[in-house]
Formats: sequence, C-alpha cells, structure tokens
Amino acid sequence: MRALVVAIVFALVGAVASVFGAYSYVSTKDWIARSAKAEAVVTENIAVRDDKNKVAYAPVYKFATADGKEIVAQSSSSSNPASYAVGERLTVLYDPAIPTSVSADSFLDLWLLPTILLGIGAPLLLGSIAFFALLLLAIRRG
Repeated sequence: MRALVVAIVFALVGAVASVFGAYSYVSTKDWIARSAKAEAVVTENIAVRDDKNKVAYAPVYKFATADGKEIVAQSSSSSNPASYAVGERLTVLYDPAIPTSVSADSFLDLWLLPTILLGIGAPLLLGSIAFFALLLLAIRRG
C-alpha cells in the first residue's frame, strides 16, 4: 500500500513537472521563432535580490535593432556570480514588437528551465506508469 501511495505521488509530481516543462519548451520555441537577433555588449550587471534576500546579477545589454534603434535593456534572468562580464559581447534575442524584452542567445537562458522540468518530470511519470503496469499485471496473475 505504501509503495502505491509513493507511486501516485511520483506520478503526480512527474505529470505536473512534465506539463510545465512542455509548456516552457513550446514557449521558448515560440519566443525564438518571433525574435530577432542582435550583437550586444554588456554595459553593467545590476544586483537584484530574491525573496530570500540573496543577491544575483542581471546583465544589462546594449544593442541595435534591425532598424538601427539603440536599445538598453536588463535581462530577466540573473545569476551569482554574474554570467557575463561588463564589456563582453554576445548575441541576444529580442522581441521586435517590444525590443526591451531581451534574452541572451544561450542554452542556459533559453533551455535550462524546460530541460530541468522535463528531465525530472518525464522519468518520474514514465517510472510511475511502468510501476502501475507491473502492479496491474501482478493483480491479473493473482
């Protein structure tokens, strides 16, 4: 009975993580499809605090849009230590309709969240399904 409860919990956690991971994956693909690329330079790293009062650093990018408009925008992602040094050049993706909506064109900024969620959720969900299948097989055999 205890194993069944654990399997149900794993299945629920796996399902939720997989759904959010799939949503994050599709959202990231859509973001990339509608984005434009630009070469940017990091002008500063702004200290931001999370809800636990820990400090992380969000890079500020300076780049020109396809029509030549100069944009300075802070990344929505942050890290400690800072991901990029001031003066570092990199490729960014930005929304042409909202050029201040910007992200570094990197695996960590784009794909880390869906990778973690699907990497945790899918094995939990598939393992739980396998457990339930084996349980049903054992019940049918008596």
